[in-house]
Amino acid sequence: MTFLNPLAQEQIARLHRECLEGESKVLGVLRRAASTTGAKLTAGVSRNAAVRRCVIEAVEQGSLSLSCPDFLAVAGRHYYFTLEVGDDEFFFVSRLRASLERRLEFEIPKALFRSERREALRSLPADFGLRPIVTLFTNGRPSAILRDASRDGLGIAVQGDTAGSLPSGFELEVAAESGERRRLYAETRNQRAGGDSTRYLGLSVSEVPSHSKLELERAHAHFEGRIGWKRAVLAGQVARVSIDRVWRTLEPRHREAASDVIRFKNQLGQDLVGLVNSTGVRRGAPVVLIPPAWGKTKETLLPLALTLVETCRRAGRSVSVLRFDGTNRRGESFVDHDCNIPGEEYRRFRFSQAVQDLRAALRFVQESDSFKAPSCVIVSFSLSTIETRRVVAEAGAGQIAGWIPVVGMVDLQSGLRAVSGGVDYAEGILKGVQFGRHELVGVLADMDLTGRDALDAKLVFREDARRDMARIQVPITWIHGEHDGWIDVQRVLEVLRAGFATNRRLIRVPTGHQLRSSQEAFRTFELIASEAVRMIWGDVVSGRSPALWLVDRLREEERKRRDRSGLERTDLRSFWGSYLLGRFGSTGMDLFTATSTYREMMARQIALLAIGDSTRVLDLGSGTGGFLRELKRTAQRPPFVVSVDFIVDALKRGRMAAEVPSGFVQVDLDGGTVVPFEDDSFDAILASLVVSYLRDPNAAIAEIRRLLRPGGRVVLSSLRRDADISAIYSAGVAELVASGAERKVTGEAVSFAEDQRSFLNAAARLVDLEEQGLFRFYDADELRALVSGAGLHVLSVQHALGEPPQASIVVAERPAVLSDPEMSLNDR
Repeated sequence: MTFLNPLAQEQIARLHRECLEGESKVLGVLRRAASTTGAKLTAGVSRNAAVRRCVIEAVEQGSLSLSCPDFLAVAGRHYYFTLEVGDDEFFFVSRLRASLERRLEFEIPKALFRSERREALRSLPADFGLRPIVTLFTNGRPSAILRDASRDGLGIAVQGDTAGSLPSGFELEVAAESGERRRLYAETRNQRAGGDSTRYLGLSVSEVPSHSKLELERAHAHFEGRIGWKRAVLAGQVARVSIDRVWRTLEPRHREAASDVIRFKNQLGQDLVGLVNSTGVRRGAPVVLIPPAWGKTKETLLPLALTLVETCRRAGRSVSVLRFDGTNRRGESFVDHDCNIPGEEYRRFRFSQAVQDLRAALRFVQESDSFKAPSCVIVSFSLSTIETRRVVAEAGAGQIAGWIPVVGMVDLQSGLRAVSGGVDYAEGILKGVQFGRHELVGVLADMDLTGRDALDAKLVFREDARRDMARIQVPITWIHGEHDGWIDVQRVLEVLRAGFATNRRLIRVPTGHQLRSSQEAFRTFELIASEAVRMIWGDVVSGRSPALWLVDRLREEERKRRDRSGLERTDLRSFWGSYLLGRFGSTGMDLFTATSTYREMMARQIALLAIGDSTRVLDLGSGTGGFLRELKRTAQRPPFVVSVDFIVDALKRGRMAAEVPSGFVQVDLDGGTVVPFEDDSFDAILASLVVSYLRDPNAAIAEIRRLLRPGGRVVLSSLRRDADISAIYSAGVAELVASGAERKVTGEAVSFAEDQRSFLNAAARLVDLEEQGLFRFYDADELRALVSGAGLHVLSVQHALGEPPQASIVVAERPAVLSDPEMSLNDR
C-alpha cells in the first residue's frame, strides 16, 4: 500500500476562518439565532437539490430542538448545518438524538466554524501593506476606509449615500506604504448597513479590467445524431464477409493515419516522447499540439488527433497533430529514476516544468526540419490548461495561432479544491500547513513540492489567471461541459473577460469532464477541429469524425507498442478490495451505495427483474451488498438471493447487512467464469456494473444464460463510455454531507473527508484501467449486442445513474428456443 499523509484535525482547523468552541459561546450564537428575525438554518440540500430549511424551536443545555419539514432523519447519525445570523455564517455538525412527531432533537454542537466565502482569508490593512484610505474613482472621487484585504478582495467602509450610487463595477486606487499607488478594478459582492450612515462593502478586486461582451454560447444542435458506424454493427458486418477482402480495402487509409513516434528534448536535456498523426505534407504544415492532461498519457486523445486529421483531409489541408507525455508524469518521457514505478511518477511533478515541456514541444515543431510549422494551435484539457495558459501568454508574435481549452481548470486553487473534496491546498501552504503526499483523482503527488512550485511560478490563483489572460492576444475558444462536476462556468467567464476578449468564445456542450471515446466526445472533437481550422486558415468547415474501425485499430496498435506487462500484472484482488471496502477497510463502495443516485438505479434494476415470491435470484458481482440493502428496503416479501463475488470481505460485509434469505459464494469470475450451480438454477439474475471488469464478458454472459431458466430474466448494467466521475462524485458527496453521512468506524467529519477522497481516487483508478484497456465500458448499443449475441432476447434498453445518465441497463430473458440475436428493441 502506498504511503499517504492524512489530513489531521489541526490542519483542517487552520484552513477555517474562525472556530468558536466552548458550550457558552456555542449556546450564545444558537440563542441569538433563535431570537433573530431573518436568521436562517439549513441542513444542506435534499436529494432533489431542494434546500432543507429548519427552524430553531428551543436551545437548552445539551439539546437543540428543531422543526424540519420534509427531513427524513435517522437517530444516531450526524448531520451538517449552515447557520446565518446577520452577517455571520457558521457551519456545524450535530448528532440526532431523537426524531419526534413534529421536531428533531439534536445534541448541542461542540464547535461552530465561521464560514469563509472568499478566495483567501482577509487580514488587517497593515498586513496587506496599504494605507487605510481608498480612493473611489466615481461620483466626485469620494474616499473610503479600508477595513480588511486579501489578494483579490477588499472590505471598505463608505460614508453617506455613496455606496448606493456606486455601479456594480468601478475603479479605485490604493496607496502602498512606499508611496506607490495601485489602480484596481472592483466589483461589489455584498454590502450591509452600519451605524452613523456607514455602509460596509465587500469587493472583488483585480489589476485587470473585465469586458462584459463575452457571452456563453450553446452547441447542443451540433450533438444531435449518431457518429459513423456503430461498433457493434461493424463486428457483425465483418463476420459476414471475408476479413481479408475488407482489410485490403481499408489498409491504405489505416497506413496514412498511423501514429509516428517522435522524440525531442526540453531545456534540461530530458527526453520527451510524442505521437504524431498527419495528413498531406508534414513539412511546412501547421501543427496542433496536445499537452498531457492530469494523470493521462499521450495515447488518451488518439480519437481527437484522428478527428483533426480527418477534418483537414476532407478540407484538402495538410496538418500534423502532436500528442506528447510530460516529464515526471505518466508515459514514456523522462521520469526521475526513483519515481519511475507505477503510481509514483508524479512525486516530483512541477507545474513550472510542465510549462517548459510545452515550450519545448512548441519550439520543436517550429524549428525541426521534419516540421517547420508556420503556425500552431494548442488544445489543452483539464489541469493542463494551467501550464498552457502561461505558454500562450508568453509566446512571441506569430508562434501560436490560437488556443482551445477543453473542460479546462480555470485556476489551480479552485481546480484542486474541486478534485480533492474541498481542501484548499494553496491557502494551506501559504499558512504553513504541511500536506505531504496526497492522491488527486488517482495520482499521487507531493503537495508541498508541487504546490510551492506553482505558487512561486504564480500559476495558482484566479488573479494569476486573469493577468495571463490580459496578455493573450490570439483567439481563444473555451469549451465547457455543462455536466462537468469540477468546473464553475461563471468562474470561466470571469477569467475569459480579462484583457483582450473580443476574439474569444465560450461554448457550452452537453458533456461531462471525461472526453475520450463516447458519442459526445466525438461531437466535441468535431467542434475542436472546426475551431482549429478557423484559427489557422480562417476557413469555416464542419468537423468530421474518423471511421470507428480506424480509431479502434490504431488504439490497439498504440497499446501494443507500450510495455503492458505492469498492467497485465495488476493485482485485481487488491484493487477491488480497496475499491469495495475502502483503503482502510472502513467504507469504500458503501459511500457510493448510500447515495440516492445509486439507490434509484438499484431500485429500477429490482423493478426490471420482476421478482416474484418464489423467485431464486443470483446477484453476480454483488460487492458489499448494495442489492440486498435496497431489496430489504423495498420488497415486501424478499426472495432467496445468492450473492457471488470474488472479494471474501465484501461478501462478509454484505452478509452483515442482509436481512433477507440469502447465500454467499466466493467465485473468481475471471477464473474461467464458472459459477458452481447447475443449469437453469435461477429465475432472475442481476449483473449490476460488473460485466465491464471481466476479461471475457462473452463467456460471462454465456454462463448467465446457462444458469437462467427458460423464461427467466436478466438485468445487466455497465458504466457508459466516458462515464463522468466528476458529476457522480460531486453530486454524491454533496448529498452525503448534507444528509449527515458519517464514517462507519469513528463518525468524525475529518475521517469522512479522508474516506470520500480515498473513494474518489479508487474510482479514478478504475477509469484509468478502463482507459488502458484492462476494463471496458459499454454504450447501450454495444451492451445490447453483447447480450443478444449470447442468445438472450433483449426486452429493453434503459439509462440510469445520474443526470445525465452515466450507465446503461439491458433487460433480457432466456427464450425457450434459441432465437435470432438480431431482434427489435424497445429503447427507452
